[in-house]
Amino acid sequence: MCCIQEVTLIHKLLDDLKGVEEVGINLIGRSAVIKHCSVGCCAPSVKILSILQEQRLGASIQEAGAEDEEAQEELLDRRKLFIVGLACVFFFAGVAAQTLTTPFSRVTMALFVTGTAISVLPILKAALISTFVRHTIDIHLLVLLSVAGALALGEYLDACLVAFLFCGADLIEQVMIGYVRRKIKMNSGTMAKKAFLSNGKAVLVDDLVIGDVIAVRAGDMILADGVIIKGEGTVDESSLTGEAMPVKKKKTDRATSGSLMQDGYLEIEIDTDIGESTIKKLAQAVEDVQTDKGEYSNMVDKVALYYTPGVILFAALFIVIGGVVTNDWREYVHIGIVLLVLACPCSIVVATPIPSVCAIAVAARHGALIKGSSVIERLGRIDTIAVDKTGTITTGFFKVQDRLILTPTEELEYDPLELAAALEEKSSHPLAHAILSEFFGCIAEMGGASLPEVKNMRIQEGVGISGWVDVDGEFLFVEVGNERLLSANGGKIKLNHDQQRLIDAFSSHHPSASLIMIVVEDKLDLILALADSVRPESHGFVASLTRMGMNVTMLTGDGDNVAKQVVKEIGIYPENCLTRLLPADKLKWILDTQGSIKKRNVLMLGDGINDTTALAASSVGVAMGANGSAMAISAGDVVLMSNNLKKLPATLLLCQLSRYVIIFNISFSIGIKVIAVILAILGYLQLYMAILVDTGSLIVVIFVGMIPLVTNVYASSEIQEEPIRIDIQEEPMKK
Repeated sequence: MCCIQEVTLIHKLLDDLKGVEEVGINLIGRSAVIKHCSVGCCAPSVKILSILQEQRLGASIQEAGAEDEEAQEELLDRRKLFIVGLACVFFFAGVAAQTLTTPFSRVTMALFVTGTAISVLPILKAALISTFVRHTIDIHLLVLLSVAGALALGEYLDACLVAFLFCGADLIEQVMIGYVRRKIKMNSGTMAKKAFLSNGKAVLVDDLVIGDVIAVRAGDMILADGVIIKGEGTVDESSLTGEAMPVKKKKTDRATSGSLMQDGYLEIEIDTDIGESTIKKLAQAVEDVQTDKGEYSNMVDKVALYYTPGVILFAALFIVIGGVVTNDWREYVHIGIVLLVLACPCSIVVATPIPSVCAIAVAARHGALIKGSSVIERLGRIDTIAVDKTGTITTGFFKVQDRLILTPTEELEYDPLELAAALEEKSSHPLAHAILSEFFGCIAEMGGASLPEVKNMRIQEGVGISGWVDVDGEFLFVEVGNERLLSANGGKIKLNHDQQRLIDAFSSHHPSASLIMIVVEDKLDLILALADSVRPESHGFVASLTRMGMNVTMLTGDGDNVAKQVVKEIGIYPENCLTRLLPADKLKWILDTQGSIKKRNVLMLGDGINDTTALAASSVGVAMGANGSAMAISAGDVVLMSNNLKKLPATLLLCQLSRYVIIFNISFSIGIKVIAVILAILGYLQLYMAILVDTGSLIVVIFVGMIPLVTNVYASSEIQEEPIRIDIQEEPMKK
């Protein structure tokens, strides 16, 4: 694919084909992602391929994540270079002959006609295919008509110059687009074809199966996902997460395909099918999102759809009416030919996709997966940032700091902490890990240890978790959650004066901790004080967003004391800290802020299940990919592949830059065409000037569109910050 006509043709051929669900086309990557029913009676791959090949589109099937054969081709087409070089020789020979002899000598004419014929051969072939096979009008046909018209008018120099310039510009365009295509390509083509098993045997990577154990040495790339069963070493995961700092790996740690072993030795047991490996899935995801069209791209496509036929129709009417009225057919035919050259919308069409796909590729290399061009455009308009606290601003790794026992142990026939651990074992909430670790001493020591049976477990949104837990054959109703438990279920939990006094003192003693209530049969037995730490880069993250003019607000379900302590530490204004929010409250805040009164463009950053509705409702939802839940990642428009918050301000800057580039490209490509058409109508534009305007504007648009590729916005996000050290000495609360 190389032009909008071919994109339109593919949609025309496949959109209404039975069994085809969706057709996404990446014009720059020259690929199409087609979702279809593979059953023979519908739209199997062979049938789709046959339909495309009938139109001489050169289609072939490429498996997801497979190496792109085209990526291995040379950027410079030597055959085209030879044609351009030979035509150049004849053109300048003709200019020299015209200078030394009479302007219209046979030698001069022969040199120009020969140069024209050499240049026009590839143009003629492409024009014939577009006209008689695809039944479309493209730039090749327009240039061919222009050259034919110039020859008919006896303007041999112009005819040769137009054909020569077009071929030369086409070659330059091919090289530039090829360069962009290589730069945005993120696939597994650079991975080794063979892997070494732990026994020393070499096998093809595609032949590896789950259960195989591969050996990885210093300098090797990890070729499959799995668990380390032997050895230790340092691994560079920057190709996946964008993090420049290498990671230490040891036995039981997870190894990810696409990572580079810097030093050491690892034996990895494969636990994921090669076709579903992380590097291949990420590469396929990047290619898939590049087919997404944004608002600007759809607008430009509509302009291009009507621009070419409109200019051609206008040129025909202009020639006929002008010739009839003035009888100066030569002049008006010449102007009409110039208008035909200007009828090509190529520079308009590529104005938006090049900056978008470049930005998507750059972001992916630095650990941020942007799900399409439309997301880039929305990111460029963001002015308000909403962030979750737990697992986003903080690490999400909680630890029990203290306990408050409200019912003496000797009065109980059970251990409240054990019952809470039994419930939390079924939960994926960050607090669950802390409670399990508190009960077992270390969660890694659980081994085969069993906890009481749990029935009818359910999550109470914004409150906690509840269920029936077995205690010596009798099931007791257990609830674990925040202070809202005290008012839940009609306020069944009753506290006496002494208990309330103890709770108030315990809360005051741990102002920055989250209090977790353990309730058994509507009786509050135990309170745990849990706390996690603020991410070291959170302060810099907020500072960067503030410098960009963003309004940063923290939305959390935690209480006032904990939340206020966090915002004070990271630099968010206290009035922008909203506490004790349920998922519905977060959603309402997002909708109200984006509503008709405030009309703000909100970005929501979160990682947990409670964030999914807010992520989906915001202008742009950003999910923390490293520790985020699958629901949050699927709901997010952007996925941060690491927990480095400073990737987000850099991604915002990248998208703002890309949006400005898109706006410039659209304005420039449309503006210069309009000016050129006006000048042509007035008779101030020669034929060769029209070619220079058409091809020159295309080259400028491509060149400017590549700016996101060379930007360095992620440089600051690679700096590793030292954690903020705060010495807190607390004495355990006496019971």
